[in-house]
Amino acid sequence: MNRKSFSTRLLRLLAGGARAALPDSGPGQTPYAEVLRERFLTLKFPRAMEGEYRQARAPVLRQRFLVIGLLGILAVGMLMLVDALTKRYLQFPLGYAIVLGWMLPLIGLFSVVAALDSRRLRYFLLIAGMQVALAAAPLVLEIVLAARHSPGAKYAYVMLLVVVFSFFIADLLTRRTLFASLAVIAMYAAVHAAVAGGVTAGVGYDLLFLGITAGAGVAGGWWMEHADREQFLLSAILFNMAEHDSLTGLLNHAAFISHCERTWEQAARERKPVGMLIADIDEFKRYNDCHGHPAGDECIRQVAGVVKRAARRALDATGRLGGEEFAIFWYDMPAAETYRAAEKLRAGVEDLSLQHEGSSVARHVTASVGALATVPQPGQAFRTALKAIDEALYAAKEAGRNRVVATSSLPASPESLGAPATGT
Repeated sequence: MNRKSFSTRLLRLLAGGARAALPDSGPGQTPYAEVLRERFLTLKFPRAMEGEYRQARAPVLRQRFLVIGLLGILAVGMLMLVDALTKRYLQFPLGYAIVLGWMLPLIGLFSVVAALDSRRLRYFLLIAGMQVALAAAPLVLEIVLAARHSPGAKYAYVMLLVVVFSFFIADLLTRRTLFASLAVIAMYAAVHAAVAGGVTAGVGYDLLFLGITAGAGVAGGWWMEHADREQFLLSAILFNMAEHDSLTGLLNHAAFISHCERTWEQAARERKPVGMLIADIDEFKRYNDCHGHPAGDECIRQVAGVVKRAARRALDATGRLGGEEFAIFWYDMPAAETYRAAEKLRAGVEDLSLQHEGSSVARHVTASVGALATVPQPGQAFRTALKAIDEALYAAKEAGRNRVVATSSLPASPESLGAPATGT
């Protein structure tokens, strides 16, 4: 029996239908895909992903706040103009003073928000409080009009609805919208209770209307924010799939080279050492011939797992260059550590103990590795490093395979540093 509450089932119904079919493995199996499958009904991502979402959406939130908020200011301005022409409600200095005292700081707020960098998120935290504070002016105006027994008491009520719609519903962040809406309703009730000595039937009707309006706005805001967050996750998944190899989840050739070129230039500017290797599964064509292509795919995946575990830092990268060829790039990696890591990877492939009946090297799967350790120089192209590693890999194959040949010279022929490591 399904024990989920009715509200949870309703939220799942509202949130369903827009999710893409995601793979169970490969690059689509990312933290973004896991969150998408869970449907994030509470509109909350894991902490790091939440920060990424808000950072990505900051320009959108600012633009929406500015555009719809300015439309709200124009709407109130039109009401004031009509009132001035018809001479109906605000024909006393205090009324206009209250309205102008509300609009002028509001315009100043928009100027500040427009001038700030959209990547700065903290100023958005202030908007909810300022929304509530700005909503106080229509409340005060309505109280003044009601005290004067003016037929235009609902004029300020219309202004309050403009505030609710133009700011709260346009906010997109549902939690902040809910908080601000409840604060406005509570403030409305508190001010009337303080002035009139209690909440009258008419004020109760106003509160009910405001509550229904706020509830509809929050519900619509939840749906809008959920769709926006879903779009963010799908975009991240598609971007991830575009950059990663579908079989192994490693960076594909283009993405790996692009990362290396950028990081190579950074290392040249900062005078940091880098390490890189290219590993090639020995006689992989024979492996496919003997064991079949499904077994070959599984072999590729297991070797890719060894490669992936060899680089875990932020600026490191692992990639599948094509077929049975893999590459690793390490940033700020001394030469001695690079050579040890290359040998460790070679040994890790051997330790998989995958039977290889067609190999002339060993009875199990092995790999040949070409490695490079150097400090990039300004103006030195990354392709010179690739050429040196290719030559080192060729030398490892010529020397009998299942070994590491390392070099530190660019772009000359590789110089073997120390005795090559030969597997059993």
